[in-house]
Amino acid sequence: MFSVINMATVTYSFLCGIRGFHVYKEVWKPILRERLNLSHERKNLHDRYAIVPGRLADSIIGHLPREISRPTRFFLLRG
Repeated sequence: MFSVINMATVTYSFLCGIRGFHVYKEVWKPILRERLNLSHERKNLHDRYAIVPGRLADSIIGHLPREISRPTRFFLLRG
């Protein structure tokens, strides 16, 4: 489950997996109910709406599925 939280403490939650996490398995070990930061990966050639979850602002542990990256980007841009 991912939660997108803005400054007004409104939370949006949805269930999804992380794609490509096997590439980053040396960097991240999954923890149940861990909160991750989400950011838009602007230079992604395969998905212009690509959203990357990570522990810190500069860490990448995979990508959200393409089917939900566009609506997630909408929430991120509008806070």
